[in-house]
Amino acid sequence: MSPAEASLPDGYRLGTIATDADIAGRVVAGRAAFTRSTMTEARSRFCRSTPLYRPALDTIVVAPDGPSAGLRYGQPGTSAHATC
Repeated sequence: MSPAEASLPDGYRLGTIATDADIAGRVVAGRAAFTRSTMTEARSRFCRSTPLYRPALDTIVVAPDGPSAGLRYGQPGTSAHATC
């Protein structure tokens, strides 16, 4: 399913990482979903600075009140994932 085809509850929206608040929200959502995650805001910024980083694949679901409610990094339709 492409991001354009995603069905979200009313008030939620799909977006990409664009601001420092988005980075912070992505880290919080990731650590909540993956309890062994060692991701930090600093590490996320580093990952975003590497040549292989593809911003269009770094998507978040934003809740109506603003914080990130979910995240995904990867090529739709594949099992590719980030290792940064």
